[in-house]
Amino acid sequence: MVRPTGSRETAMQDVLVRIVDPANFEREARPAARIAAGLGGSLTALHAVPIGVPPPSLYDPGLALAEWATCAEREVRDARGKAAAFQSWAQAMGVANATWTVGAGHVPDLIAQAGAWNDLVVLRRGGPDAWSSPDGIARIVLGSGLPGLVLPPAVEPELPVATVAIAWNGSAEAIRAVHAAGPLLARAHRVVVLAGTPQPRSALAPEFHLQPWLEARAACVVWHTLEGEAQTGAGLLDAAAGCGADLLVMGAYGRSRASEWLLGGVTRHVLQHAALPVLMRH
Repeated sequence: MVRPTGSRETAMQDVLVRIVDPANFEREARPAARIAAGLGGSLTALHAVPIGVPPPSLYDPGLALAEWATCAEREVRDARGKAAAFQSWAQAMGVANATWTVGAGHVPDLIAQAGAWNDLVVLRRGGPDAWSSPDGIARIVLGSGLPGLVLPPAVEPELPVATVAIAWNGSAEAIRAVHAAGPLLARAHRVVVLAGTPQPRSALAPEFHLQPWLEARAACVVWHTLEGEAQTGAGLLDAAAGCGADLLVMGAYGRSRASEWLLGGVTRHVLQHAALPVLMRH
């Protein structure tokens, strides 16, 4: 099936990337810069300085808290000094509009705030801090409201993506993920829908029809049905590998309990074990 001329794409113009170590921003921001340049969009690099309760001190608690705050302020000030170097580097990478920003606070909150002017956040799994762990990334994706492109260690995505696999069950999360991935699907050589058991839906609710939506955007669409064990996290990753996928698009499933997120089993397995980039949205 050939994509119609003038097919519509959803917006993915503004890309956000979290920088863990400002001294190594080139390595950490390179995948996001390539995506932003490939989409003709902008790039925002955010260094989020975590602020929490300082460790117990044998000395005066007030003094310990003041020292903790002073260290955070120093890190923010030093990180802001990277702005000019980052903007020059991003321009050399082909990004027309690049911004370097620094904040201090709860990392998911800072990403959610920066997400107010961005369409996608790029996150690297396996980094040196807790927010680069599968659980940390899950809290960012589930809490930020942004689609998250989660990269495994040492994987560098390229645009256009040759084959995109979609984990499809008709849920609101899956629909939101597919919608967010529209510009990548439109540029892909092939889209493979891995269709599992549909989620229950009210007969009175509006129905989203994936097939015509994809046919208006994607050059080639193939459907595969997943049954039984193939619908587990391991089965889904095996199916994506079996179709030669370079990117997996899926809903991120979880629910909040107090200040914690309880992940669905498939989401947790994919975050822990995926060997390919995964675009997730809650």
